[in-house]
Amino acid sequence: MKNSLLSSIEVRGHTIRNRITMAPMASDVATEAGEPTEKHFKHYSMRAKSVGLMIVEHAYVTPEGKLSKTQLGIHEDGLVPLYKDLLERLKPYGATMALQITHAGNAAKSEVTGLPVYGPSPIPHPNPLYASGDEVQELTLEDLERIKIQFGKAAKRAEEAGFAAVELHGAHGYLLNQFTSPLVNMRTDEYGGSLENRARFVLEVVRHVREVISDNTILIYRLAAADYAPSVPVPMSQKGLVIEEGVEIAEWLVAAGVDILDISGGIGGSRPKGAPAAYFLSLAEKVKERVGERAPVILTGGITEASLADAIVREGKVDFAGIGRALLTDPEWADKALEMLR
Repeated sequence: MKNSLLSSIEVRGHTIRNRITMAPMASDVATEAGEPTEKHFKHYSMRAKSVGLMIVEHAYVTPEGKLSKTQLGIHEDGLVPLYKDLLERLKPYGATMALQITHAGNAAKSEVTGLPVYGPSPIPHPNPLYASGDEVQELTLEDLERIKIQFGKAAKRAEEAGFAAVELHGAHGYLLNQFTSPLVNMRTDEYGGSLENRARFVLEVVRHVREVISDNTILIYRLAAADYAPSVPVPMSQKGLVIEEGVEIAEWLVAAGVDILDISGGIGGSRPKGAPAAYFLSLAEKVKERVGERAPVILTGGITEASLADAIVREGKVDFAGIGRALLTDPEWADKALEMLR
C-alpha cells in the first residue's frame, strides 16, 4: 500500500501520526534572554491539532550565534523548565515536537550579541540579506571544539525539556551551511578546500550530538542541498555548493546518525526568486534516491495545496511535506488538508 499524507510513520520508536511537517519559521517573540513566551504557545497551539511533526523555530546554542534580539535560545540550563512547560501545554494536541537549534556564524551582528562575529573564514557573508557589516573573525580549532560541545549541550537540553526530536540547522546561510559552502569557507586547513574537508565540522557536530542524546531521540538535519550561486551577488567564478555535492553530504549525514533529512537551499536563501510550487523538489528527489531507504526526507518550500502535498508523498518522491507560509496564513491548513483527503 502506498503512503500518503495521511500515513503514520515510525522513527526511533516514535509514531508520527501523519506526513505534514510544520516547517520552522522564526516568530521572533522570545524575550531578549531567549526565553519562550505565551506568544509561542498561542502560535504553536493554533497549528498543532492536525500536524504530524512540528519543528519549533531556531534556537541559538550560544550567545555569539544569536541572530536577532528576540530569537529563541537553548544556550543555558535555566531555559529547560520553560520549554518543558510549553511542551506540557502542547502535548494534548498530539503533534510530535522537534526543536531546531542553530548558530548564525557570520550572519550574527555585534549590535545584537555584544560579541565578536565569527565565521569559517574572516570574510563577510556573500548574501546581503545576511551580511552583518561587522568584521568577521575566523574560528580557531579551539572555537570549533567549543561550538561542537555547545551544540551537544543544546540538543541535550531540548531532550530534557521533552522534545522528541532535535533538528540541526545546516541551511539558509547559517554556520553549519557556511562550512559546507565554498562561497564562505575559504579555509586552508582540514576544515576547508575539498568537499570532505568542508563537511568535516558538520559531521563532527552530528556525531557528537548523536552521542549525547538518547537512542530514542530523533535527529533531523536541515540540509542546504545546493547554494543556488546564481542568486548570490558574487562572481560566477566562485561556484557554490551544487546538488551532486549535497547528495554526498546527505549520504555522510545518515552514516553519522541523522534520522531524517529536511531538504532546503543554502547561501542564496530559503526561497529563490520567482520560484514555482515545491521549488526544492528536484533537490529532495535526488537526496531521496540516495538515502531514502535509510532516512525519510522532508520537502519544504512553496507547498500550499493539500493535493500537491499528498501527491509528492503518494508518488514516493519524499516522505514528508513541509508546510511553512501556508500554515502562517491559515492556522487550520492541516486540519482542512486532512479532512479533504479522508
